[in-house]
Amino acid sequence: MNYVVKNTTRTLVERSSSSFVVYDVYNNGFQIGGSLNITVDYEVECNSWACLKCKYLSELHMRSLYGNRERLSDARIRVTRFDLKAPHSEINAFLSSQRDFYIDPLVRFGFQVLLLLGDSLYTKFSLQYFDKWTDAEYTGGAIGALVNQTVDLISTPFVMTPLRFNFITPIAPTGDFRSVCMFRTPRNSGIKGSVFVEPFSMKVWIYFGVILALAAVLLWFTFLVEYYKMGNHSTFIPSFLTTCLISIGSACAQSSYLLPGSIGGRFLFITLMLISFIMLNYYTSVVVSILLGSPVKSKIKTMSDLADSNLDVGLEPLPFTYSYLNSSTLPEVKRFVRHKVAPKLHTNNLWFSAQEGIMRVRDRPGFVFVFEVSTGYNLIERTYEATEICDLNEVLFRPDTQLVTHLHRNSSYREIVRLKILRLMETGVHAKHRRQWVRTHLNCLTNNLIVHVGLEYTAQLQLRKMTSNYGIYMQNINANYAIADHDFIKRYFHHQRSSMGVFMDFNCWQSGALLHKANDSKLFDHHYRWLIYDEMSNIMKFKIFVTNFNFFIDTDLTYAMLSDEHINSWKNSTFLLYDVYNKGQKWGGRLNMTADRAVSCSHSNCHLQKYLSTLHQRSKSANRERLSDITLSVCTVVTRKPINLPEEVLIGYLMSQNNTHIDGLPRFGFQVLMVLKDILGSNFSYQFKETWSVTETTGGCIGAVGYEHSADLLSTPFLFTEKRSLYSRPIIRNGHFRSICIFRTPRKADLKTGVFMEPFSVAVWILFGIVLGLIGVLLWFIFLVERNKMKISLTYVPSLLTTCLMSFATACVQSSQLVPSSFGGRLTFICLSLLTFIMYNYYTSIVVSTLLGAPVKSDIKTIGQLADSNLEVAMEPLPYNAAYLNFSKLPEIKRFVKRKIESKSNPGSVWLPAEQGILRVRDEPGFVYIFEAFAFGLVERYYDAQEICDLNEVLFRPPADLHTHVNRNSSFTEILRWRLVRIFETGIYSKFHRHWINARLNCYLGNNALIQVGLEYTAPLFAMLFSSYILVLIVILLEILWKHFERREA
Repeated sequence: MNYVVKNTTRTLVERSSSSFVVYDVYNNGFQIGGSLNITVDYEVECNSWACLKCKYLSELHMRSLYGNRERLSDARIRVTRFDLKAPHSEINAFLSSQRDFYIDPLVRFGFQVLLLLGDSLYTKFSLQYFDKWTDAEYTGGAIGALVNQTVDLISTPFVMTPLRFNFITPIAPTGDFRSVCMFRTPRNSGIKGSVFVEPFSMKVWIYFGVILALAAVLLWFTFLVEYYKMGNHSTFIPSFLTTCLISIGSACAQSSYLLPGSIGGRFLFITLMLISFIMLNYYTSVVVSILLGSPVKSKIKTMSDLADSNLDVGLEPLPFTYSYLNSSTLPEVKRFVRHKVAPKLHTNNLWFSAQEGIMRVRDRPGFVFVFEVSTGYNLIERTYEATEICDLNEVLFRPDTQLVTHLHRNSSYREIVRLKILRLMETGVHAKHRRQWVRTHLNCLTNNLIVHVGLEYTAQLQLRKMTSNYGIYMQNINANYAIADHDFIKRYFHHQRSSMGVFMDFNCWQSGALLHKANDSKLFDHHYRWLIYDEMSNIMKFKIFVTNFNFFIDTDLTYAMLSDEHINSWKNSTFLLYDVYNKGQKWGGRLNMTADRAVSCSHSNCHLQKYLSTLHQRSKSANRERLSDITLSVCTVVTRKPINLPEEVLIGYLMSQNNTHIDGLPRFGFQVLMVLKDILGSNFSYQFKETWSVTETTGGCIGAVGYEHSADLLSTPFLFTEKRSLYSRPIIRNGHFRSICIFRTPRKADLKTGVFMEPFSVAVWILFGIVLGLIGVLLWFIFLVERNKMKISLTYVPSLLTTCLMSFATACVQSSQLVPSSFGGRLTFICLSLLTFIMYNYYTSIVVSTLLGAPVKSDIKTIGQLADSNLEVAMEPLPYNAAYLNFSKLPEIKRFVKRKIESKSNPGSVWLPAEQGILRVRDEPGFVYIFEAFAFGLVERYYDAQEICDLNEVLFRPPADLHTHVNRNSSFTEILRWRLVRIFETGIYSKFHRHWINARLNCYLGNNALIQVGLEYTAPLFAMLFSSYILVLIVILLEILWKHFERREA
């Protein structure tokens, strides 16, 4: 019998006296070497009424069906690989190696993850080698082999498409595909004439010219007055043209030997010079910056901008780049091919290897290279300097796509492989390989200033020498006298530096008073590094003295004393150093003093003598990470349950796994926090709040963590703002907040008569009417000639109105009873028919496509367009939605509130629960619902594939990162950050994230749309016909009245 893992549920029964023994029967895969497996399961006792399980005979019941069959040690799975044109042993060695990350990183990443999968399944792989993914979309190559079931697995993930979906099924998303156009910012190389008038607007130039002209008139009048009234100042009168030249010369920073002699005239000239000087400085600074200053980033942001630019382009010769350029229907890609690819198709300046193209980008600013990022980013980081990386510009060559591991649609290993891959992702092994092989972005680090501040004192005698050697500013203070100053702490300790070192002699007369002042001012945090030296080595006295001090877990205090054998010795050379801290007295912590190291000092230097404990083996935070003796206060937001319920009920609700759309973000954050609690070994006390905050910084959990500092942690991440940064500090990014408006594409329901005029511009309509009129006149003339000169056919001459009607009827594809009989006349009629036939085809094709061709996606792309539309809107009743509508200063949000909420007779009806609103969107195309993207799981639950593809998304508010926050002055910042980073690295966070958060919806059906033609599309036609009949009836009535009037006159 040939059994497979998935659908083998048959059992074999054997009679055993009055009971039956049940066996589980399956085969791991007969066609790939599996053997029959029959395992005893349980015993059943039966009577004439029922059968009951008596006892289990093995451990099969302790695990699921796939859990019992996950070891495939007797099977050999067939796997595809991509041929590198070398012996197979050499290929496998290269794929398993860690060198040369930039060569085939995606293929090698997939292969090394495959080896881990093989170890998890305890199976063997037989490898088949291919030199390409596919010939067509699902035939040929490695993908074709999977479709034909000649292989069971493809090691490298690839892109899912609708046609492939008919044969293969996605298992798990294991990568991302990005293809980008990369170039360095091109320098300005051309001089544009308009740059010399750009510094000022046209209005400023006009005002400046008018002022110069008025100044010239006033100067001329001044010289005139000086000549006639003050003759001793001037011997001649400069012409008006000369004074204009003086005025313009001053504007151009030129001097003049003609100056007024009077005081008023000279004041006038000084004023003119000052105005010209200020204008000249504005002008030259702007012009020079435009001509010489290169922008930090280019303005080219899209493929359309790149296609229209004058930049030179090169491409990496990849098969999917060829196919995308040939098959893409996007207009910007077609324009890119026409402008950038086609002219260079038969030259050697288009296709470059990845290494050659990336080096060309580095050496030639303005050269654009198109490549796949998994290869290119590694090369860039290997060959570029930091400033060159910061100078790079990116343009997406094609939309980002997920890469998915696939199996055949009928594969029996689907569930086992999926569970094993998810396990690899949860444990962080997949993430480790991904970080090594796959680069998704480049980091620009030139704007970051990394400062290392440290003071490592070994003994009091070495302090001044070390500070002078390292250029550290040091100030000596006599604590015995300075402590009497009331502003002592403010004067010496309050500063804006990131850290300060304090060296203090514990045996000073006022040392105790100084330490008490420092304790009251909370100066034992990470901003201050204390070194306290005790020459008397009285460690018990020091310990008793500081037992109740406000030390924290981030306190950096070292207690130094002489070793016992060197007290009162002439050497005085060996010092013992102790690490002193408290995990938090207010949280229940106790003082901790741990011996660290012994340091031996001579008159010239100090060196480590020995370690006294294992503190040196780990960092300060790592040595203090276990918080088992303290209790942290945690604030948790609960919006869908009354917060006065018992704590056990609320915790049970937050830990539950069902209905992920209800309080999704708080429950996600709370469950990650429980993992953090286990790692820290700490105890938690809980505060439950109904809202994140009342204002931006006060009330709710945000106020509790920040402004009030009544809580140490907020389980739910929230948005970081400038005002909140005054009270709280983000420690790690652990989510993304997106609030969106979704709606299905509305069908055309309005009557637009303008659509029948839109196919042609006004100029075309006028020209077409003139041509029809001229042809009507020509036809009338032909009939006249045929009647009077050629005596052909007709016994009468049709009127000009009749021939114009014939011309118009031909334009409407109507025949005519009157046709010219002469050869020339018939040629005229044929030309008229051809002209009107072509125009009619243009017209009808555009009108029909406009009326019937509903777009796949709506034209509404922004919240402003949504506010101006006639679509009905509802929102999820979340506190931050109401706050955003009330406090946002954006004009489009204010317009949205006015038109969509305040204009309703019952504004409260705009708030709908998530489930109800999402169902209305599905059932009512055009209905808009605003909700948090965490509820995408509801959409996938209730919508089919066609309805998901029909959805439109509009951002309700700008997307933002969510961060876990602590109080700005919290002493647990570093420990919490590193523990949360560890949760990220192990994949635990990813496991919760996949369960609770669905960041986007996937459409697998492509851009195909099924459009149903209804009355809403044909109504404009009937309306126009009805209006035409009314107009015709009015004309006929007028004509009857006119005829009646003519008879009466006769």
